[in-house]
This record gives sequence, structure tokens and C-alpha cells, in this order.
Amino acid sequence: MEEVIQQIEANLTTIEKELQNSKINLIKPEGTFLVWLDFRNVFTNTKEMFEVITKKTKIAMSAGHWFGR
Repeated sequence: MEEVIQQIEANLTTIEKELQNSKINLIKPEGTFLVWLDFRNVFTNTKEMFEVITKKTKIAMSAGHWFGR
């Protein structure tokens, strides 16, 4: 289990470094391995955000709106 936690922490560190000089904000996970990214400083339109990210990068997304603002 310790190895899994170390790998998750290493992954989080990598993501933080990659996003350091970008407009994308990382919301640090609490009790999960899921990473939340805040694109509000990049896109003003949610539909455009989904189209650009899913079509150009082939990364699946979930809006997470059911979790609240």
C-alpha cells in the first residue's frame, strides 16, 4: 500500500510542476487519487471546453457539476 501512495504523490507532484506556469489550477485531492483541474481561467464556455479538450487531446472529462461549485 505504501508504494501505491508514493506513486500517487509522485504523480501529483508531476502534475503540479507541469501546471506551474499555466492558467489551469490544480485542486489537490483529499482522500482520493482523482485530480480536479479548474479551467475557468482558460475557457469561459463549458461546451467549448469539453469540445476542445476531448476532441483535440482525446482525454475524457467529467464536469463534476453534481459535486457543487
